Amino acid sequence: MKFMAHFFYRNLQTISKKQAFVGGVFILVLLLNGISTSAQSLSADNFFGTRTKNSALIDTLMKKSGFTLLQKEMDTAASSVSKYYTSVEKIEDDKTWVRSFSYTEIKTEHIDSRLTIYRTYNKEEYQKFLVWLFEHQFTTVKNEDIKGGKYTVYKNSDFEVRVSAYNKKTDGGRLVKMYEFEF
Repeated sequence: MKFMAHFFYRNLQTISKKQAFVGGVFILVLLLNGISTSAQSLSADNFFGTRTKNSALIDTLMKKSGFTLLQKEMDTAASSVSKYYTSVEKIEDDKTWVRSFSYTEIKTEHIDSRLTIYRTYNKEEYQKFLVWLFEHQFTTVKNEDIKGGKYTVYKNSDFEVRVSAYNKKTDGGRLVKMYEFEF
């Protein structure tokens, strides 16, 4: 069991880096080509609701929410599937909101686990997600400062959510605030 947890964690780090690279390339291509896209944000209800949905329902939700499936990886030997969705929203004052949703599932004889992550650069969206947590009786379990940001763990009677808010340096050297919710 301990080996499988380590395998899952180690591979999530690798997948996450690949997904970040592919997502960055996709967004760069969209921006360079001047493609105007519009997407909706994912509501907190929908995001946290994915915890109990199967893969097909998540795919439907992401399509309806304006997200594009950017990458899908399946490993039959490890009984795992990873999907990475992204959404780019261009708004009037030449700002662009980038969002991503990803999840990795592992199902074996001894493990049935999923890691789900939602990333946004929109502070209002971040604040709405925090309000949702408090409305659903989540309390702070752990609060930690990390390089350039904060890492907080919230928990209620059903599950635990890890929230990160940190500065990320763009390729142009500009610092932007990134928000991440994970369960």
